[in-house]
Amino acid sequence: MAKGYSEEEAIKLAKESNLKQTKNRSNEKISKSLKKLYQNLTNEQIKNKQKRDKIHSIRMKKKNKTHSPIFKEYWIAKGMNEDEATLKMNEVRYGHRKNGVEHASKIELKFFNELKEFLKIDIIQNKWLRIDNKNFCADGKYNNLIFEFNGTFFHMDNRFYTKNDKNPRGVSFDQVKEKDDIKISYYLKKEYDIFIIWEYDYINNKEKLFNYIKEVINAKESNRERIYWDSSSFFNKC
Repeated sequence: MAKGYSEEEAIKLAKESNLKQTKNRSNEKISKSLKKLYQNLTNEQIKNKQKRDKIHSIRMKKKNKTHSPIFKEYWIAKGMNEDEATLKMNEVRYGHRKNGVEHASKIELKFFNELKEFLKIDIIQNKWLRIDNKNFCADGKYNNLIFEFNGTFFHMDNRFYTKNDKNPRGVSFDQVKEKDDIKISYYLKKEYDIFIIWEYDYINNKEKLFNYIKEVINAKESNRERIYWDSSSFFNKC
């Protein structure tokens, strides 16, 4: 500023100068500087400095986390409890992966678009839930109702696959079923109503499927009975 620069210009030039100096300093030069610094310190001073550096590092990490919405600490600082903050963090951090074509298959997106239009309700797709300190991403959620859309190949429809098979990712039949069962068990524990829709039933029985879902949702408003419905079991009986 003494050279006639404005405050904004001076700050910009100072940052550029610091960045240039840092880039020009080789690792060897930095190492020599640190050795020289420690040579002039006693063992006790070195321990105290290392302790202070560690504390400073921890404080800076915490400070940085409270300034970024991809960290839980940011939302806690905003007044959320830990569970709420964890869910919000997941929505922000992984939202781009859990929405649209990056996560859902084209047929899943088509299913939810058509179902929302048919039912005239707003189903939240890829909704993060926190149950007993575990995170789950439901394919669709409407009020207390969870929709899970299971692809024939990746979720290994029992009508087409056996225990000897693996899905396209190389995961065994038993592993796929165990993962799906765990997810459903947590939903039931939280007393969510559940619709499990299989890709095969959507393709082959869409009209009957949509009408049945509509009937169940309408009946639910006057009936307190829990819903746990699997389209494969339903259509096998038809």
